Amino acid sequence: MSRVRRHAEAERHRFEELMVTPPDAPVPFAAQAVPFHEFLASGKLPEGLITSDYIAEQFVERLVHYVLSIPAGSFNMAGLGQLLEQL
Repeated sequence: MSRVRRHAEAERHRFEELMVTPPDAPVPFAAQAVPFHEFLASGKLPEGLITSDYIAEQFVERLVHYVLSIPAGSFNMAGLGQLLEQL
């Protein structure tokens, strides 16, 4: 096997090792998709979504970013108020 091919093979194996994620590793909240449009429409948060003060802070930061990035009229203030009251 040529030196270049051995090097490429070693790099591929190293890359594969880095890409392996343990199957039971929890997905961090910041990496999860959050269906804000559904929460705003219903005015309700699913039970167990907010598990700590840190998660609540992350949720509010992401919610504010979402609300500021969607067109005006895409949500109603009542739904937003109901979500915030649950926090």
